[in-house]
Amino acid sequence: MFRFILICSLFSFVSFSYANSLSPYAYKKLQAVQKLIEEDAWIEAKAQLLIMEEELRSDFAKAVVRQTLGQVAVHEDDYPTALAYLTKAYEAKVLDDNSQQSLLHGIAQLHCGIEEWRACQTKLQSWIASNTQKARATDYVMLAQAFMATEDWAAMVPPLQTALSKRERAPIDWYRMLVAAQVYQEHWKEAVKAQRRLVNHYGDKAEEWRRLASFYMQLGDHKGALDSTRLPHQHGLEQHEKDYKRLAQLMNQDGMPYKAAVAIQEARNKKILDSSVTNLQLEGALFAEAKEYEQAALVFEELLKRAPKVTYVNKLVEIYFESQEWAAVEVLLKPWLKKHSDNYLQYMLAISYVNRHEFDKAKQAFAEMPSDHAQVKSVESWLKYIAKVQAAS
Repeated sequence: MFRFILICSLFSFVSFSYANSLSPYAYKKLQAVQKLIEEDAWIEAKAQLLIMEEELRSDFAKAVVRQTLGQVAVHEDDYPTALAYLTKAYEAKVLDDNSQQSLLHGIAQLHCGIEEWRACQTKLQSWIASNTQKARATDYVMLAQAFMATEDWAAMVPPLQTALSKRERAPIDWYRMLVAAQVYQEHWKEAVKAQRRLVNHYGDKAEEWRRLASFYMQLGDHKGALDSTRLPHQHGLEQHEKDYKRLAQLMNQDGMPYKAAVAIQEARNKKILDSSVTNLQLEGALFAEAKEYEQAALVFEELLKRAPKVTYVNKLVEIYFESQEWAAVEVLLKPWLKKHSDNYLQYMLAISYVNRHEFDKAKQAFAEMPSDHAQVKSVESWLKYIAKVQAAS
């Protein structure tokens, strides 16, 4: 994700403001080389420069030739050779200060280019310290990349912060580098800040919102995680199965089970979530928790049609009791109990009759239960209650 960026405009070394410092012969030769370079005749230019390196005696002239040979090597993507030439020119210490600084800049970048990260760090830091006004955002990013390559996460942060301060909207990978530096240090608050900065500029990328939500979860900040999950959902960004499930989970944790259930329902309708047993059970449970009993019942009725499981029957009985749908209890349980012996469900059927004041049906239902069932004492209490009500009437 964080590919090394070699700055193309590394050098403008061939400066003929050196006229007074070069012999007429050397100056004329370098002018000819400059013309060849301007005409993209790099092979011819290189050949002339190699001859000049051998025949010229002046340290100053050799330094100019070597910096120009470095420029040619960069053009050929031969960074080790370019580095060797530029280092020789720099170490001669015969050029003016501006040229020396330009050489140091190029040397630092070339160390990065051939992945000599420690040398890149020291050289680039030295150059930036002497050229703060000239340093570009890309210089600071390169320094941060060098620290990243040596896993010095703390050292990455300051140059990245400086680089980002120089751009109103930086490339997304710069923000990602800053986020990574904070994550590797497990500085979750700082990771949140960095990721929020990223989504402020690249809010159209759903995966970045997911990452922000995960950082909030690391902090235990469910509200922040919920907001970060809900915003891309509201803005219509592409959503996946895990997005809807996370949204539902966070909404439920935040005391919004109905909205959580609707999110699951919406995802099923859009075919993002399949209508699997697991997803239907989750949707139904959320509707029930939200006391939306009619919708909860519809879900568990669908599940019961798919598979005749007592789990679904028990859940439906619970829902019908909560919503006082006593007739629905009878419709559900009478056919079920003809095929399945279940003392608890027989007991619940009897109670539903009691609540409908159908006391004879209730007594009959209680009587059909075996004498050693778990609800014996409770049944006795209900029978006493029925007798008392009937006597009063």
